[in-house]
Amino acid sequence: MENEYYESNPKKAKKTFILITLIVVILFIVFLFVKNAFTFKVKSVITYEAGDKVSDNISDYLLNKIININDYELDLSDVIKDNGILNTTGEYTFTVIYKGNRQSGKLIVKDTTKPKVTINDLVVGLNEDFSESEFLMTCDDYSLPCSVSLKKGTIKDLTSEVGKKSVDLIVKDNAGNETITSANLEVRNNYSLETSKTNDLEVSYTDPIVSDWDKKTYVLSYSKAFDPNDVNNSRWEYYYDMIESDYSNYLPSEYKGMSIKSAQVLTVYNRFHYIIGFAIRVELDDGTITYLTNGE
Repeated sequence: MENEYYESNPKKAKKTFILITLIVVILFIVFLFVKNAFTFKVKSVITYEAGDKVSDNISDYLLNKIININDYELDLSDVIKDNGILNTTGEYTFTVIYKGNRQSGKLIVKDTTKPKVTINDLVVGLNEDFSESEFLMTCDDYSLPCSVSLKKGTIKDLTSEVGKKSVDLIVKDNAGNETITSANLEVRNNYSLETSKTNDLEVSYTDPIVSDWDKKTYVLSYSKAFDPNDVNNSRWEYYYDMIESDYSNYLPSEYKGMSIKSAQVLTVYNRFHYIIGFAIRVELDDGTITYLTNGE
């Protein structure tokens, strides 16, 4: 019996040693895991889409777990944003400060969104030359400008015979994102797109965009629309005379004698992006918002 006892004792000691070693290894691994989980470390790269709102939550920038959020400070001063919205693509730097220690990472804003567009259906003259951009009414995108091209063929091909057709277009933003769409084109004899553009006095939009304009209270309106890129157009003289004048002379009769606190000039366009007039939105000293009038 005594021999059996001494023979089994080394086996028991070996098992105990293995068990203790295993426990020590597990505890060491747990220690390393916990230490790594709470060791200050920022993410190397964070990616946003243009138009996203940048996060001010510090945990979104860290790889470690946070014990006390008050020990951390987030620095986004390098990031271009407008009321928290990331409108400008590019690569920026963010920094997190923890108890005096600073670590930085990259914040990348990219644009992978296809442009949202509205299209003009056009009527042009036989063999009339025009630009593909005439088809584009608006392009809502963060990577402007947008360009327009025909999916196939040329303008000369499109206008070589009278008739109606559908035209496939590729609208591409400055980041290379594409929207494929179509427009209707009618080719007529004895017709001119340019004449149509200057005769169109229907309001399409203003710059800047406002929601409270009645679309009829102008300070300056034209009998013919004109291309804003035509800097030598004589119609600009009326604009310069207007902005150099005393705005109080254009106040509606019910506001005569009141003081103007601020003024905003609105350029009014037709659907071809030609100028058809100007409106002026003013704020009076008592906070009233109104539009100046030319007295007509």
